[in-house]
Amino acid sequence: MQDLIANWGPKLDANVPKAKQAKATEELNAELKKYADDTKKVISSKVSKIGTDAMVPAYAERFTVDELKQLAAFFESPAVKKYQTAAPELGNVFVQKLLEAARPEVAARAKQFNDTATKIVGSAPPAGTGKPAPKK
Repeated sequence: MQDLIANWGPKLDANVPKAKQAKATEELNAELKKYADDTKKVISSKVSKIGTDAMVPAYAERFTVDELKQLAAFFESPAVKKYQTAAPELGNVFVQKLLEAARPEVAARAKQFNDTATKIVGSAPPAGTGKPAPKK
């Protein structure tokens, strides 16, 4: 999607009058959502077949039958099953701690961006109005 956006963003600016850009952007975003949804379906439909066609031979080339049995036993072990159950929660603990640690610096950088953007673009719209603030 990034390639599509990078390609069409400049064309939108160059070819669509400013007065019509919001509507065109809305339509492009709707099309990008359709593209993303369709792409997700295509990829999902290929996972099982590619997994079987590509990964079975890849594992067979790298592991003996005995090693594959050991791997299967490992992944079926109670400790690994417990780990797989706990992994999402453990990941959340990490993400929460990371966010807490980074929040002050990220907030400061966001304020810096907003200050600079205000100098470039002008005042932000008053909260809830969707309209630009009157210029002084």
